[in-house]
Amino acid sequence: MSNLYSPRLLLATVLGIGGLGQSHVLAEADALMTAQASSNFPLSADEWSFWPSEEDPAPRQTSSGSTRNLTCSSNDLTPLIPPEQVGRTGKVRPEILLYVPSAVPRQAVFVIQAVDDFYHAVPLRLPETTGIVSVPLPAEIPDLIAGQQYQWSFVFICHDEIRPDSPIVSGWIDTQDSLDSAATDVSSLAQAARYRDNALWYDMISMLAELKLGHPEDDAVHHAWLNVLERHHLEDLASEPIVR
Repeated sequence: MSNLYSPRLLLATVLGIGGLGQSHVLAEADALMTAQASSNFPLSADEWSFWPSEEDPAPRQTSSGSTRNLTCSSNDLTPLIPPEQVGRTGKVRPEILLYVPSAVPRQAVFVIQAVDDFYHAVPLRLPETTGIVSVPLPAEIPDLIAGQQYQWSFVFICHDEIRPDSPIVSGWIDTQDSLDSAATDVSSLAQAARYRDNALWYDMISMLAELKLGHPEDDAVHHAWLNVLERHHLEDLASEPIVR
């Protein structure tokens, strides 16, 4: 399947990520995350706003690219990331949550890159069930490095090959200065809150999804999950199933 992402220039052109030209977005988001983790923005036990900014966020860009083929639509393809499209992690192998509607094909290429010649493109197949999919970092990709910024993208393959109109969704990972290579935390709402308090978006949202999947009748978990989605303009996904 190497022909899916060879030559490398094709994917870079389709994704529009050559040069990593969003440094200003990363800088602003980093300032917000640093402020969130400080005592200047204390959060109550049931508060999941995560971002301390009082300004309305920019319109969420759920996908890039378009398609004329109604069986391969990019409509409603949505990553579960903050409106700023940047999230922090404390893990070497974070998970990415993505809502995949029925019209999007399940064959995709996952791409992740950073400025220091870190570039990987891995073909993968997502579950057939429509819903919120939790995608771990593919095994072919090495552990992330502390203090780095990575851009990831999913390119969905509609016609047995990548084309300029292939549906694409992207986001950014900002790793903290020290990473947890063990990542053995037991899933609990208290641990999710600790991730929240340290502005670790990917770790928080992944654990909340795991708790929601494992404890669908737990009112406290449901409240936290719903609150996160509502406060980050993802409320349309509240009724969608979580798919493993």
